[in-house]
Amino acid sequence: MKHLLFTLLTILLVQLNVFSQELKAKKSRGHFYSEEYNVLADEKKINHGAYSRQSLTGTRKLSGQFDHNRPVGDWTYSENEEAIQTYNYDLQKITFHKKTDIEYSVNTGSGITVLNVDTPPSYIGSKIALAQELSNVIKYPMKAKQMGVEGVVFVEIWVNEDNTLGEIQLIKGIMRECDQEVIAALKKIPGNWIAATINNNQLKASFAIGVEYNLDSMPEVAVR
Repeated sequence: MKHLLFTLLTILLVQLNVFSQELKAKKSRGHFYSEEYNVLADEKKINHGAYSRQSLTGTRKLSGQFDHNRPVGDWTYSENEEAIQTYNYDLQKITFHKKTDIEYSVNTGSGITVLNVDTPPSYIGSKIALAQELSNVIKYPMKAKQMGVEGVVFVEIWVNEDNTLGEIQLIKGIMRECDQEVIAALKKIPGNWIAATINNNQLKASFAIGVEYNLDSMPEVAVR
């Protein structure tokens, strides 16, 4: 009994220590987004507590909670102050997605058809996270810069029913090097893909993104 009481007391003290740890508020700014988050005061590389990231125009926002660098609970993506998607890291599933009239190409197993889906093919954190991850790795090919090549590369991304990245198909390119850079960047980012669902069944489906190359700025990502 004494051993049990000692064990319970030890666990309680550890929990109290975790919850009472002091936090330090931080801010950062990138090419397209700004962030506000908290880190442990004595471990500045550990995110803990509330986190938010928003576009520099303030129209897109991602918010949630960290527990020692681990995202937990609901993370919500909002556009113009309206919730678009909520992903629950504890359940590892989308718990909310704003219904739209957008139709998606879906592979039903017997062929490809265009359908309305209950939840679309996506990325954990939705558009804002996917755009950020791509912005971190995508480059402006030197040859394209030297030749003054600008424009938008459009690709179609297929997400398999098992939440893995499928085929990436070029819809419209501007130059071989730029086109290949977009495809390579998509393969480099974390595989946080989410399959489309209809009646709780996961299906292979696709969505499109565009990457704009402009000589005056970094490549900018737009997700449908």
